[in-house]
Amino acid sequence: KIVTGGSNWILDPANPNRQASGFGPNSELRMSAWQMEPLTVRDPAVAAGTLGPNVTITSTRYTTAPVTYRVWTPAGYAAGTDRLPTVYITDGHEYADDALGAVRIVLDNLVAQNRVEPCVVVFVDPRQGSTNRRQQQYVNNAAFAGFVAEELVPAVDAAYRTRADRNSRVILGTSLGGVFSAFLGATRPETFGLLGIHSPAFWISENAAWGSGPSIYTLMQQSAPGAFRVAMTTGTIRDTQSEAGRMQAILSSRSHPTMYREVPEGHSWGNWRALVDDVLVALLPPRPTASEGAPETGALRLDAAPNPSTDSTTLRFRLAEPAAVRLACVDAQGRTVATLAEGDLPAGDHVRTLGADLAAGVYACRLVAGDDTATRTFTLVR
Repeated sequence: KIVTGGSNWILDPANPNRQASGFGPNSELRMSAWQMEPLTVRDPAVAAGTLGPNVTITSTRYTTAPVTYRVWTPAGYAAGTDRLPTVYITDGHEYADDALGAVRIVLDNLVAQNRVEPCVVVFVDPRQGSTNRRQQQYVNNAAFAGFVAEELVPAVDAAYRTRADRNSRVILGTSLGGVFSAFLGATRPETFGLLGIHSPAFWISENAAWGSGPSIYTLMQQSAPGAFRVAMTTGTIRDTQSEAGRMQAILSSRSHPTMYREVPEGHSWGNWRALVDDVLVALLPPRPTASEGAPETGALRLDAAPNPSTDSTTLRFRLAEPAAVRLACVDAQGRTVATLAEGDLPAGDHVRTLGADLAAGVYACRLVAGDDTATRTFTLVR
């Protein structure tokens, strides 16, 4: 904004670029090489999921104020039978907005490209009438965490085909919502094992004006080793780089597999919207299908050990007969990071090593041998 007269905030009249926010539009500075994230643009050829109506739930144990949420299901959900993972999103009214978080568009595109597993999304709205309760709900609020874990989750699991286990549940939020993602995982680890965090305002958990009790850093330092898979991003321009970096060091010390990314952006939806795919791809990699020869049941197996690893992993596979083979691994953005085998290989056992020169994160390795395929996800912790 431009400030005139000491207190009058206005948009830059010479700048046509606008970025929507929860508090109205801002003028947006775009450097010359900046490009719109293509996954945030709706493709009319891609089947769209369905966003359900507002549902209101009132806690019987934790809070007297009702909470409103909406549930999104992927294209084809009604005709399917599979149980799906669930993504719970705070500030859900903004993440669901195509001009802000654009989660629905991003998920439609990612599912169509088979880059994430189809999922059920619960958009949790912090508003009650004209009051936005996010500051009260998201900061060191054990009661709200209890409500989500013990009342909202069972209600959603009862109404939708979900996989009711901690490793199939994501909690995603930005800024104060990112604080709540870490807090909910640290205090309710039996319910949530996948933590999505955009530009976390962790400083607030150490501010006495926002409540007492252990800070989020202390809570995560006390977490069980390797208990969570985390995807965390931050901007580097007047954003939360220092807090996120401090938490990243703690996550590494506790051996929580983490995808961590910094981008030259500010504290805005332009930043977070473009990184929704990074978080979802890291936390919800696609499951191998029967036609791909899943490593647990197919004739072709691809094993990785140790997994997770702090250094490298050893990939092993056996060929029953000579075959043309390709073994390649991609990162959370779908970029090929290593091609470990390509060409004809004899029958027998084969061993390859991955990870020594890679950044921390989640990687997917795909083995093709003749007409058979096997996949394995590998997590590297630094």
